[in-house]
Amino acid sequence: MWRDALSKIVCLDNLSETHFNSSAGSWAIVFLGVQAKTACNPIQLYDDNISDHAPVTLVINPPRQKPTSQQTVAHRIYKSPKFAAFHDAYIKAADLQSLAPIPRWETHKLIIDQVAAVVRNTELAKQDIAENSLVTALGSFARMVLHNNVNSAQYAISRSPLAKRYIQVVNDSVNFVNHSEFEFDFAIAKQRLFTYDITKLKSLLEQGKIRENIAKRKISLLESKSKLWRAGSRRLALD
Repeated sequence: MWRDALSKIVCLDNLSETHFNSSAGSWAIVFLGVQAKTACNPIQLYDDNISDHAPVTLVINPPRQKPTSQQTVAHRIYKSPKFAAFHDAYIKAADLQSLAPIPRWETHKLIIDQVAAVVRNTELAKQDIAENSLVTALGSFARMVLHNNVNSAQYAISRSPLAKRYIQVVNDSVNFVNHSEFEFDFAIAKQRLFTYDITKLKSLLEQGKIRENIAKRKISLLESKSKLWRAGSRRLALD
């Protein structure tokens, strides 16, 4: 029964197959909403010589997804330059060195949590969807079409305007709403992601947080990939 409930879970931000295609482990049941109760009075059934067992009603619901602003902060936030700047400013304002060891540790932990939440929420307010999230989501839609994943596609369409824009389910078949438009938007999204990663690497190089030879090798690789995707988007625009 728990497998039926888990099959309705769709993880768009996932590089592997969705939960519907993968075999979710029994450990995941702890994240579900589980309710159980007897359908009638077991003592009365026993007294009436009907049975020494009572029927049990079991209800399993998929977990409710928390709003993004209430979810766990991604590790990349803690490594971002913006987090470091905010963190240092908060530390200076709090004057941690004047506190006793335990209050200093507790205050520092609180500052880390608050700064991470501020940086994450600022990013969410700045753009509807980050470059890496958009590429991952579009990749998930492509896999739904490739594997004709009807259940996942229907769920995604019902929950995501982005999915509704790109994919559709017709006669138990998952298709693109407009294949050419999807390919063009996917190419543009990939190109923007490469540009974002290149800018980030250059920033880390200027700050001395990455070795020059490693940064240059990664930047060269990303620039080559960006050229390929740029050529692909131009071809699609001409078609």
